[in-house]
Amino acid sequence: MKLRLPGVLVGPSRFAGGRRLAALQGRWGWVVFFLGPLALAAWTRWPRPVLLLVAAGTGVLAAGAGRRRALPFRAGGLCLLLGTLAGFAASSAGGVRGAAWTDWTRREEELSHVLSRRFDDLLRKGERAVEAASVLLAEGREGDLSRGLSRIRRGSRMAALAVYGPDGELRSWVGVHRGQVPPDVRRGERRYAFGGGPLFRYLYFTQRMPEREGTLVAAALLQAEVPGHWEGGGLAGEVQRETGVPVRIVPADRPAVWDLRWGGEPLLGVAL
Repeated sequence: MKLRLPGVLVGPSRFAGGRRLAALQGRWGWVVFFLGPLALAAWTRWPRPVLLLVAAGTGVLAAGAGRRRALPFRAGGLCLLLGTLAGFAASSAGGVRGAAWTDWTRREEELSHVLSRRFDDLLRKGERAVEAASVLLAEGREGDLSRGLSRIRRGSRMAALAVYGPDGELRSWVGVHRGQVPPDVRRGERRYAFGGGPLFRYLYFTQRMPEREGTLVAAALLQAEVPGHWEGGGLAGEVQRETGVPVRIVPADRPAVWDLRWGGEPLLGVAL
């Protein structure tokens, strides 16, 4: 017997699909019930999307169980669906982290390339500056010394050029330098030296003058930790403008992501 209402058919044919689903659940219910958790457990070992899809499908079948065994199936199905949703969320977050890690790896490689190129260029300019100053002094034109040193400094983009006596006393100076030049630099004890305070940091180039008993010093500004852009922020400011990554020039004994070495020993480091 069928009960007909206007536009609505109510009877056995309306629930035929439901009976087929119930029959499927009754025949294969326990297989479905265990297949989902197994697929989800396998996903934790082998994170493949198809395993989550299998777990989600079995979870839907279990959650839609009929009256027979309704409580265990529905409860297990809901738990399985929640676990599957958590798995999809973890996969999505892992994908985002993986993309972020890949992007950072690429940026780190770019930063290393820029630092190497910038420091190589700075080393060439500093060495040429002290060599040109040495030639200028060898010519013996003391009256034109300051003018000649100024020309060399502008051409090499050094912050300062100086001539020191054998005991480190200052003989000639051009440019700007914040803070004191270290004593070992003034005496030319090292060819390259890193120095400075918390606000200004420099890389020094030195060349001894045995015949004149003195030292030539070129100072390159590496970083200026002051408001605004003091002389462009030095090399660190140039690197940040090129890469978008703020960096700090630190002593060699500090943690760093990149370092400058001379004679096999670290001279300074670059930290983020």
